Amino acid sequence: RIDDATSAAPNITRWRTTLKNQYVPVKNLYFNLNSDYVSDYLYMRDFDYFSILAYNNNNKGNLFFGEAKIAYYLDYANINLQYRQDYEYRDTTTGYLKTQIELNPSFSIKKVVPVLPYLVIDYGVLFDNVEYEQKSYKTPSISEEIWNYKRAQVSAKLHFPIDLKILTLTTAISTKYTLWFDSSTPFNFQDYSSPIFGGVQRIHKKTAQRYSGSVDLNLAFKQIYRNFGNVTHGILNTIKLKYAPELNQTPLPHFLEDDTIDGEGSVSYEMVNFVQDKNWDIRLTLNQGYDFLKEPRALPLNGKIFFRIFDIVDNSFEIKYNHSGPLENGETRMQYMTDTLGLNITQYFRITGTYTYDSTIKSLYNTSVELNGTAKVWRFALNGYYKWQTENKFLIFKDLVPIELGGGIAYSAECWSLGVDFQQNIYKINTKSGQEKQKETIIYVTFSLKGIGASRLQFLKFKNNESL
Repeated sequence: RIDDATSAAPNITRWRTTLKNQYVPVKNLYFNLNSDYVSDYLYMRDFDYFSILAYNNNNKGNLFFGEAKIAYYLDYANINLQYRQDYEYRDTTTGYLKTQIELNPSFSIKKVVPVLPYLVIDYGVLFDNVEYEQKSYKTPSISEEIWNYKRAQVSAKLHFPIDLKILTLTTAISTKYTLWFDSSTPFNFQDYSSPIFGGVQRIHKKTAQRYSGSVDLNLAFKQIYRNFGNVTHGILNTIKLKYAPELNQTPLPHFLEDDTIDGEGSVSYEMVNFVQDKNWDIRLTLNQGYDFLKEPRALPLNGKIFFRIFDIVDNSFEIKYNHSGPLENGETRMQYMTDTLGLNITQYFRITGTYTYDSTIKSLYNTSVELNGTAKVWRFALNGYYKWQTENKFLIFKDLVPIELGGGIAYSAECWSLGVDFQQNIYKINTKSGQEKQKETIIYVTFSLKGIGASRLQFLKFKNNESL
């Protein structure tokens, strides 16, 4: 809590409170009280450096909540009753937007139950009393919205794993029925039905329903492997088929999990090929999918390569390559690529470098590079890092712009630790004399108590500008 007389927030008294608590009076019965609240929408922007490290750290999305929950676990049913409030702050040009969802209450019974050696049932029954509210502050162009309704849902999924010697065939058939009723916002839409089991229907102005089914087919072939002395070579092959109907769910609420169901119709093949020894191993994973419901039919190729040598060098490489179909303006066939190289120098020192390219990022920077180093000596732990970003269309190291660097040292005893962190953020800013580079340097003191939590307090902060 702090009194901030110069605050740009709507109130002077600024505060944040968090709570994480669980009480177990008897076996399988759990009481939970959890919360994370702030006084205003600018708190995280102004005071994130006071964040409580052990809980909900780095809350960059301005997401907060409070809940009281009772859970009782049985062999064939998990019973949950909770009251929960979630809210989110979003900045606008002149003010902010607050979105709030309350469950008063939410009740569910669900469980995954093995019935027979070749049959598993995953079922769920739930009821939610939902209160949704969106308010804008100093932003008249955004309309306020209130939508209260109740939701009942029943779902069941049957798994049939069958061992066929050369492969394991797992078939999963699911169905789900959802009813929205006592809606404060009238439903006004035309009924829609899918050709294959699925539909959205308006019963009357306060009630609507949706029913759907899905099928998943998984063929996991037995591992093919051979031993060559100390070296093992193996191949795993998997084919997956998925189908769920495409439904027009635009008029329905879309605030909770399972309020909307994604349609899907695809078949994919995945191969894992590995060679390993006690001192090294190499693993290649390839996944190719095909969509039989919509264009483009051929899905991007996903690939991963990992290797390790003597626990000294390791490398992880991953790509997502769009080899067919049209490209949007500015996109490349290589949609995503990341590579991380690690080097262990004895058991006390490690260096990693990561390069990431993501063509789907539409902002200025779609390429990032990061170097990290860590060391452990007796009770001391040291770390340091450097980050760069740039805009890149050709997967090369070009025009990298430094954006952040930092490090720290910490001493750890049996039940407590104390340390100092250093962080420097680098920005480009516009001034009367032109564009300048601003370096913002922050020094933190960190402290933690085992089993209680940790805190990070700003000790020193200063800025300096350099002409570009």
